[in-house]
Amino acid sequence: MKILCVYALASAAAFAQLDLARIDGAVTQFTFGNAPRNVGQGPGRVNFDISAHRQFTIRERASLQFRLELFSAFNHPQFGDPNGVIGTSLAGVISSTIVDQRQTQLGLRLAW
Repeated sequence: MKILCVYALASAAAFAQLDLARIDGAVTQFTFGNAPRNVGQGPGRVNFDISAHRQFTIRERASLQFRLELFSAFNHPQFGDPNGVIGTSLAGVISSTIVDQRQTQLGLRLAW
C-alpha cells in the first residue's frame, strides 16, 4: 500500500496585503456597498407582564379587590438597535436597553 503525500508550497507574496490603489474601481473605506435592506436590525423582543388579583366581599354591595402587577416580570434585558452611523468605531455596536427593569405595582380597589 502506497501513501501519497502532497505538499503545496506557496510564496509569501500570495499572503501579502492587497494594494487597493492599483485596482480599478476600488471601494473606499466606510462607503455604502451592496448589502441588503435591514441588515442592522436589533435583537428580538421578549417581555412578560403578569397580573394577579383577589376579590373580597365585605357586604352585600361592597367589595375590596387586591391587585399585584409585575411589569417585565422575569427582568430579561431588552437590548436596543445597533448604532447605524457608518464611519465611526461604534458602527453596529449595541449600547443601550429599551425596557426598564422589573417594576412591581400593588393596588386596592373598593367598589360599592
